[in-house]
Amino acid sequence: MAGTIESALKAWATRRAGGAGPAAHPGRKGPRLTAAAVPNEGEGTTEHVAPPPVAKKSHEQKMLEARMSLAAGIAAGKVKGSVEAIERDGEEIIAKHAANLPVELRRMQELLPGAVVEGRAKKLPSAMEKVVRKPHNYQTVSDLKDLTGMRGVAPTVDGVYKAVAAIKSRYKVVEDDDAIAQPKEGHYRSYHLTIIGDDKMPKEIQVRTPGQHVYAEWSHNVYKPLTREQEHLSRTRGPDLDAFSKRVSDYYYASETGKSAGEKPKCPPYIGKAFGCP
Repeated sequence: MAGTIESALKAWATRRAGGAGPAAHPGRKGPRLTAAAVPNEGEGTTEHVAPPPVAKKSHEQKMLEARMSLAAGIAAGKVKGSVEAIERDGEEIIAKHAANLPVELRRMQELLPGAVVEGRAKKLPSAMEKVVRKPHNYQTVSDLKDLTGMRGVAPTVDGVYKAVAAIKSRYKVVEDDDAIAQPKEGHYRSYHLTIIGDDKMPKEIQVRTPGQHVYAEWSHNVYKPLTREQEHLSRTRGPDLDAFSKRVSDYYYASETGKSAGEKPKCPPYIGKAFGCP
């Protein structure tokens, strides 16, 4: 168990430092795959393989796409108001969240000394797109509850629950979702809380183990493909991808709860080439 946690922490720390750790977030570049990095057909690997780099969209391009999506949602009657009003609301509220983020992170790190805490303020294009995707929940950017997002990585599952208890004792909790005991679709495990910060604004915090974090980083593009190759594999080999994904998630969970995890699942070559290997 200790070796699994140490290796997961090392991989995650490498990723945070900008190296070749598990990086599956949209737009985050990793080292380019070479033929030697991906196993030959018919073989598999338990080693980490970085995903292929994805071209980053400019902020202007993202804003243009978000405005077009929002305009379409308004025209269809799903979203009320105007593009200009929603964008202006978003700029103002996100600026407040961004200004308060350093203080919120410092307070959360002090509350969770055994965890590594990081966070971000949501970008405006992403916030506008979310309003379009979920008009029954949100009608403007101010309605979103994850404009401040924080993550705490604790060394063990027990450490996660202790961190959650500390957060609950300090903040008012308005949403409580234990996806460790009951994994979400896609076999994702993490503990999610929505809290009310000292600035009276909602914040989302996810608390998870190193293994759960490695899995979450890797699986992001499996369930939200970014490239044509990823989309093609999701359509044509969806059950195989899901089965491998479940084995990886279960492996990390067993390793970090003291259960017999067995050998780490081997990552098939076609998965390594398109998505990287966790």
